[in-house]
Amino acid sequence: MLDIACEPSKTETGLPVAELVPEAVDFLGHSAERPLVPAEFIRLVGDGDGESRFSRLIEAAGHPDDPEGFFAALMGPVLRGD
Repeated sequence: MLDIACEPSKTETGLPVAELVPEAVDFLGHSAERPLVPAEFIRLVGDGDGESRFSRLIEAAGHPDDPEGFFAALMGPVLRGD
């Protein structure tokens, strides 16, 4: 569980990384295709199963083997209200 705090509303909650990873892997394995996602994204994650694609995604985002860091970085702008 990743503890997060939303700056604009001053609320705190937990981000269930253990639940987000399999959902992301499932999406990348079954639905990350045109026209649902841009061609640039498909080139980034490449071919293969969802786990391979997820691994390439978090590595490209600067968080190799660190799903928690990936989701924390992904949520950062949302939590700050950017």
